[in-house]
Amino acid sequence: MKISRMMMLSLACACLSAVGLSAQKRFGWDWRPAEIDADYLDGAYASDPVRRKIYRFGGRRGPSLSNETWEFDGRRWRQLHPKHSPPPLVLSMMSFDPVTKTVILFGGITQIDDRYGASLPFAHSARTWSWDGQDWKELFPKKSPSARFGGSRWIVSDVKNRRVVLHGGAYYPGGISSIPLNDTWVWNGL
Repeated sequence: MKISRMMMLSLACACLSAVGLSAQKRFGWDWRPAEIDADYLDGAYASDPVRRKIYRFGGRRGPSLSNETWEFDGRRWRQLHPKHSPPPLVLSMMSFDPVTKTVILFGGITQIDDRYGASLPFAHSARTWSWDGQDWKELFPKKSPSARFGGSRWIVSDVKNRRVVLHGGAYYPGGISSIPLNDTWVWNGL
């Protein structure tokens, strides 16, 4: 008799419940109080498995941009105060680099324009930064993607192949429409 994966999962949940472990508590979401300012939007986030932290950089509250660095240790958020920092950014891209064991930050929007009543991007970044858990350092690679924004959904750590992969993003040439980008860049930490 063949047992489907769904049946196996159901059986496992039933077994856990039978021994007094709630599947929801064991495998579900746990709420954590937020000490981080929830009014800030469009920050970049990355998980760092070496330091066992999640980092957040930048964001905005209305037209005001931030260059704050925050870390989450699994229990609480804490604002950090590094000696060096990227400029205020929104929608930058950030991911863990498995080669250098740092977090890489790329791109983003450095200034926004409220003329249209909808916080439109005005200036873009093509700068690369690394975070070592203590301080930011600007990097100057020989080749680099064009200026763009997109948030952390456009960048990912490829631990198996020891690289960071950035795909796409967007660019505002002016006006109210963005141009999507469809290129792929690989950061190997060297």
